Amino acid sequence: MAGGRSAFSRNADVYAARIKAIIFGVILACALCAIESTWFSSIELPLLGYSSPMLCLGMSVAVGFLMGESEGGVTGLFSGFLCECAEGDGIFIFPLLYFALGYLTGILTDRILGKNLASYLVFLAVAALVSFGADILLTATVTGGFYKNALLSLVAGIVLTVVLSIPIYLLVRLYAKASNKQ
Repeated sequence: MAGGRSAFSRNADVYAARIKAIIFGVILACALCAIESTWFSSIELPLLGYSSPMLCLGMSVAVGFLMGESEGGVTGLFSGFLCECAEGDGIFIFPLLYFALGYLTGILTDRILGKNLASYLVFLAVAALVSFGADILLTATVTGGFYKNALLSLVAGIVLTVVLSIPIYLLVRLYAKASNKQ
């Protein structure tokens, strides 16, 4: 091809961009997991009990939302494993849940949702509801009952996750725009 690029080099560029996005997600997941497990490990709110934001979930949803389903799924799987290792529960529900939510976000963004902050926040609230709900039900199953103020803790966790994930969304959006210009 004179003056044009071959199909092989275009595919190589696409794969290189995907690998860079996954590496970005892995580095961000490590940083967020460290923040989540140290600073926000158990925030005690008056009358609400303990609640902790799921920052890695916000990142997985943001990557799926802005970069696509495969990047969101892989980032969700890795960040879920990091969260499980940091918490030490050993049940391994978060990797599967974060993978599914990151992948589903990418699929729904392409077909239904618009790529704006409001759509991200709504989908993140639903994803946080699913994740916190699964965590509460799993805890209730293992311990034989719900803990004190479980519903209020669920609402506080969703609100904390949504509010604290706004800077994560903006950071991932900035990276996505920069990587699309290259």
